[in-house]
Amino acid sequence: MIAKHVDINKATEFGKFIKEKTSYEFVYKSLAGIFNGVDPWIGSFDFSYVLETIDDTERTIVSFFLLGNSSNAGKLEAAIGKNNLSFLLESGYAIQRGVEIEPDNYVLLPIMGKLFIVNPPYRRMKSDKKIPILYVGSDSLKLISYVNKRHDLKVMDLCSGAGILGLSLIDFCSSVDFVELREDVINALYFNLYINDVEMDKVNVIQSDLFDNIKDNRYDYILNNPPFVPVPDGEFLPDCGAGGEDGLLLVRRILEKADQYLNPNGRLYMVLESIGNFEKPVVIEEFERYFRQGIVNVALLNRQIIEAQAMVSARASSQMHNNPQRERELYEKWMNMFHVQNVSYVYPTMIEYVKTGTPLRVNIVNNYEKENRDLCFSLAENVKIEPFDKRMFRLKNGSDRSVVIDEEVRELIGNGEPKAFEDLIRNDYMNYFNKLKLLQYLQQHDVIRFI
Repeated sequence: MIAKHVDINKATEFGKFIKEKTSYEFVYKSLAGIFNGVDPWIGSFDFSYVLETIDDTERTIVSFFLLGNSSNAGKLEAAIGKNNLSFLLESGYAIQRGVEIEPDNYVLLPIMGKLFIVNPPYRRMKSDKKIPILYVGSDSLKLISYVNKRHDLKVMDLCSGAGILGLSLIDFCSSVDFVELREDVINALYFNLYINDVEMDKVNVIQSDLFDNIKDNRYDYILNNPPFVPVPDGEFLPDCGAGGEDGLLLVRRILEKADQYLNPNGRLYMVLESIGNFEKPVVIEEFERYFRQGIVNVALLNRQIIEAQAMVSARASSQMHNNPQRERELYEKWMNMFHVQNVSYVYPTMIEYVKTGTPLRVNIVNNYEKENRDLCFSLAENVKIEPFDKRMFRLKNGSDRSVVIDEEVRELIGNGEPKAFEDLIRNDYMNYFNKLKLLQYLQQHDVIRFI
């Protein structure tokens, strides 16, 4: 665990070493490209063949800081230097076990020219209870891309965690207030500030439960990636699952007071996933309830079936608590909770609220296919199914157009009888969206129809 007091000079020198004297950022970006995201260590991907062609020193650094692997003490010291190794041990980033040095469930991510220590995904944590407290995901990076960047901003990073949002924008800011409740997270936040050699006179770290300890400050921007995962009563998902049964427990508290902390024309940026029905997520109704003036811009980045959310949450909860046999039970518990709330989708959502003082306007941008899970599909009229090569079939629609399919797709579409999208979800919800895209492709080629 990161120590409460970290040597600032050593932290600054360590950050400069990683940025200026290693190829760490370049290698990271190359590996991240494999997964098109910010989590290049996810899954069981074998990096050995990727890393075997880079310099041995760089391989040691990448293995230790990015993949979270232990390293021989002498080898690591040769790669990063005695002072940097001493700093990692003194600060709590790493622990020594005999001749081995092991990261204490931390990885180092170079993002947007800054360095951040965070916990790896729970699957790669080495403790019995795999509970990350420092999280970074693509949602935070996407929020940063939406922010209207201009100079001399006064910014609040609310629920700051490791400080990803505020630190990524700090070069545009006259001041940044990082607001975080947990002391152990605040220690890691200071670590990140120090290794990035931030001008501390423009930074204020406030330990607070949301706005409770915020005085009369006003901000140009409030940035927020709140805990939003819905969790059944009596269950536990740390940090990300502090949103109550509908995921909006903390969001409501934020919306209740955010406006009074914004300057005129100030903006609240929020990224989250919200449950909802076929039309929209419920978080939009909460913005309409708490704000009577201003502009609310909403980007619905995707729409996922609620079964997928239940599966991911149940799996994470069971594995974090080293109790995988509960996964099916937890899945049913999540689904029962969603059924009571009468929701069928979850929406990854980006929201910008602008404090204008004019009557409320809401703009919603949909960025997904609006296929209803209540629809059915069947073969289009005059379509014939003919054998074509081994285990392949041709769909001909009576014109010159045809599509070649395999046995799996042949089984999916059947012999022409109507089939319900709901059956696809019930029978194989993990592959529902892949099948939906396939059906949309077949519809575009006039061989099936939606009814």
